[in-house]
Amino acid sequence: MRRLRKILALTLCLAMLLTACSPGAATSSASSSKSQAPSQATVKDTLNVAFRSEPPNLDPHNNQALYSFTLEQVIYDRLVDKTPKGDIVPMLATKWEVLNDTTIRFYLRNDVSFHNGEKLTAEDVKYTIARASVMPNSSPYFGTFDGDNTTVVDPYTIDIKLKTPFAPVFNYLAGSRGNIVCKKTMEAVGSDAYGRNPIGSGKFKFVKWTSGDRIELVRNDSYWGSKPTFKNLVARVIIEPSSRAIELETGGIDVAFAIDPSDKDRLKANKDTQIVSGPGYGISFLTFNSVKFEIFKNVKVREALTMALDIPSIVEVVYKGNATIADSMINSKISGYTRIGKLEYNPEKAKTLLKEAGFDFSQVLTITVNEDANGKDASEIIQNMWRAIGVNAKIESYDTATVSTKSSTGEMMLNFTQTSASTGDPDQAFALWTNQKTAFVHREQSIMDLLAKGKSTYDTKERAKIYAELQQKCWDYHGIIPIANVDVIYGARANVKNLDPHPGSTPDLSLVTFS
Repeated sequence: MRRLRKILALTLCLAMLLTACSPGAATSSASSSKSQAPSQATVKDTLNVAFRSEPPNLDPHNNQALYSFTLEQVIYDRLVDKTPKGDIVPMLATKWEVLNDTTIRFYLRNDVSFHNGEKLTAEDVKYTIARASVMPNSSPYFGTFDGDNTTVVDPYTIDIKLKTPFAPVFNYLAGSRGNIVCKKTMEAVGSDAYGRNPIGSGKFKFVKWTSGDRIELVRNDSYWGSKPTFKNLVARVIIEPSSRAIELETGGIDVAFAIDPSDKDRLKANKDTQIVSGPGYGISFLTFNSVKFEIFKNVKVREALTMALDIPSIVEVVYKGNATIADSMINSKISGYTRIGKLEYNPEKAKTLLKEAGFDFSQVLTITVNEDANGKDASEIIQNMWRAIGVNAKIESYDTATVSTKSSTGEMMLNFTQTSASTGDPDQAFALWTNQKTAFVHREQSIMDLLAKGKSTYDTKERAKIYAELQQKCWDYHGIIPIANVDVIYGARANVKNLDPHPGSTPDLSLVTFS
């Protein structure tokens, strides 16, 4: 009902809306450095958090869900970690040497065990790298890693090989897909079982998964490093944003992810709750599946459908000051970002372009969206704006896991989605354009060449020039419609401390303490 009111408000008052979005305040009421352990003693033994959707699995190489990444971050360890300031620091690796442009030698800790008691060695690292390089949901990021030629020097030394020079190598190793899995268990039980009963070496151990309701973890008291101050971590699945807010207000949960902008002021004013927010790496956009659907292969069609959207108004109505208008192909906080400009809003010209392209106005377009309230609101506004130029569209909404499956099989005609390059690297931000299974855009060779050049260039200044050219070329190609750079917004109880508004929307929950 609330979503309908938003849409009616836009439809009736479109001419009165502002043509620019008010920037959301980037504030944080709690933050913490990953390199430091929490020092304040807890008065609670359980941290209850609420996600808006259920993770499809907890296999780091077999999903693309941010909520999976958030839990995986505390279940698994990585060779290296990344601080909030962007510094790469040791984790499982105590040190490393860059032997040449395609070889890095890592020296591992010798005191790390998986949750099942198995000792973690270089064999597990080699297995992880090889697996991540070929699994469909991780290969777009790890495909440059050479698993076959990665060499175990001794049980605690490994030479990781790259197929070509690869600038994001440390960012990716520090990310979710760099989580080290237990080779023995994965080979014994397989991906599906492992993803529902994960074995890592991290600060928390998996306990129980109640489908559609919650995932329960318990502190790993044998962890090699600093330990969380609370014992239990419970991740609940609460799809409706209003329900998450109510649970937070009544104390049923301690942290709520994906706070709806309409609930933000109320939670901020409540003495028992707080808002923790900041700029994010996330960007929302609409994709054209021009690989499968002939109708989108004409650039005039893609440009016209883009031109028919009043994007500043969409951002204002949907995000309520908690996002800025996207003015490039990647979020403005991503390394290598270049401002391109504002997309032209011209419905009359859009109709002309569609006619010139021979567009079939009798065809009904299908927009697929997950259960995200903002995505649904934006999709319905887009539907109304297209209707104004004679283009009919319907909306299909599914849970995140189903949308992920449809993405991997290339079924979706149009998809309104939001992604976050959790590593902050531009190569990850452009993953949509390179993933052979989920890329909806037609593979223009000049774009593919720039993507390859960007990831293989180590010089930071030269790399920035490459990505500046790439952003302009993709902007002109109209392969996607960028909508908004979205802030990270969490709700929390007033006694929650050290909740970091990580720009990649994957805060390290193990650092949370209670006052």
